[in-house]
Amino acid sequence: MTGERRILPVATARRSAAVVWRLARKRVGLLFLALAFTGAASAALVAAPLLLGRIVDAVVDGGDDARTTLLRLTVELVVAALAAGVLLGFARRFTEQLGVMLAAELREDVLERALQIDPQILEEAGSGDVTSRVTEDVEMINTSVELVASVLVSLVTVIVTAFGLLSLDWRLALAFAIVFPIHWAGIRFILPVLGPRFAAERRAAAARSPAVLTVLGGAATVRAYGMAQRQLDVISRVSLEANAARLRALRGSLTFDNLMNGAEGVGLTSILVTGFLLARAGEVTVGEVTAAALLFHRLFGPLGNLLLSFSDIQRAGSALTRLVGVVDLPAPPAAPRPYSRPLGFTVQGLGHHYPGGVEVLHDIDVDVPAGSGVALVGPSGAGKTTLAAMIGA
Repeated sequence: MTGERRILPVATARRSAAVVWRLARKRVGLLFLALAFTGAASAALVAAPLLLGRIVDAVVDGGDDARTTLLRLTVELVVAALAAGVLLGFARRFTEQLGVMLAAELREDVLERALQIDPQILEEAGSGDVTSRVTEDVEMINTSVELVASVLVSLVTVIVTAFGLLSLDWRLALAFAIVFPIHWAGIRFILPVLGPRFAAERRAAAARSPAVLTVLGGAATVRAYGMAQRQLDVISRVSLEANAARLRALRGSLTFDNLMNGAEGVGLTSILVTGFLLARAGEVTVGEVTAAALLFHRLFGPLGNLLLSFSDIQRAGSALTRLVGVVDLPAPPAAPRPYSRPLGFTVQGLGHHYPGGVEVLHDIDVDVPAGSGVALVGPSGAGKTTLAAMIGA
């Protein structure tokens, strides 16, 4: 459309995942340590509820060796709890270390390519789009490192816990599975709405940046021409649009969060009712029902964190696709050799407009004698970069 500003490209989710995997493969050893300690920590976490269930059965059954059994199980429980804490600490350490290193390398790649962007692309996109990507989007990737570590631990814990429930009784595991249709409904009907909303939030933030930067950079000019109120109105408009986009994303995120919290209540009730019926029929022991309830209760944290983080993951994913879009920009041609002596030039009647866009230069006259210089001053999008590129061509 005429007058519509071009934005920098945004990579696909598949392409972004490929870039992250390429960076991770450079650190295979660290990746292996993160996965190994995460699996071991999850196994230790699941062992504690199973041991507590056996302690309940030992108390109910009594017997001559009940005291010895309780002492042994208690020692095993303490060891499992200590091991879980230590292993979990190492798991988070290696995972976050890997994430920080990946984010740092990605940030360097983005900044390196951003400094090499073709002036014509930069002029069409506007400096605000680039600025928001190398500042806000990069910062979002940095802050999401801890989130990714938490999600990895939660995912492995959920898988190990599912096997723990199956080891007790398949019907107890089936009672736990009642939460999956609720989770599926949230993922199927709410998450597809969240993705576009978070992408719109990032675009609105990108539009707000150049408005603020233009006013701050040209504050003296704004005051001199009495344009303060006009510029404040522009900032107010783009800020309201950015806030509205954020509120739409937050409303969808809160709806998803509430649905997931309701699923936890349904799941725990299902396990308790099923366990009661099975225990009364003599199919399972009280300790096994206790272990199943504790396992599901232990899942409140990991499963809730895993599902409730979907919105944050999508927000970070939107930022990642914007960063990879910058990384995938074609490399600029080799820079020409600098002139051995300063040259002068004269330009008369220069004009230019981009295909499908408005005219950015009109009847420009410039005369710069050899050995002198000239400064171009103006707001973002005024045509400074375009003029310099055409003169240097």
